Amino acid sequence: MKKGTPWCGNSSSHDIKNLYIVDSSSFVTSASVNPTSTIGALALRAADGIWRDRNA
Repeated sequence: MKKGTPWCGNSSSHDIKNLYIVDSSSFVTSASVNPTSTIGALALRAADGIWRDRNA
């Protein structure tokens, strides 16, 4: 968990349980190319984290 960010490494919120940020709002700056693939990868990473948390 990084301090100073509103979400954990798996895109989940520090403050609100079961809230995942899986869109381009997690980018530090605007993208210079189409971010669709990156957003999809972030969504898959969040889904893996959700699956792991529910089956733990």
